[in-house]
Amino acid sequence: MAYPAGPPGPGGGRTDRATAAVRRTVAEKVTDCEGQQIRFTVSIGVALGTPAPDDLAESYLRGADKALYRAKQKGRNRVEVSSPDQPG
Repeated sequence: MAYPAGPPGPGGGRTDRATAAVRRTVAEKVTDCEGQQIRFTVSIGVALGTPAPDDLAESYLRGADKALYRAKQKGRNRVEVSSPDQPG
């Protein structure tokens, strides 16, 4: 997910609400596979920033991708935020 600049972290407004809604929707689904109930979770990487006229979408996608992998490394089923002032 990539959003224009906004306050990251707990209470961060629309970013927190959007990611919480996605995580909740995924967690509520139960899939039956050969008689076993399977539940899923989701890890989300979010890139925040205020784009300059010469910014490319790819830089925000890279930031979101790095944040996603941090979320997975920290235990999955979580949200990590990347912003331009954060290193990789």
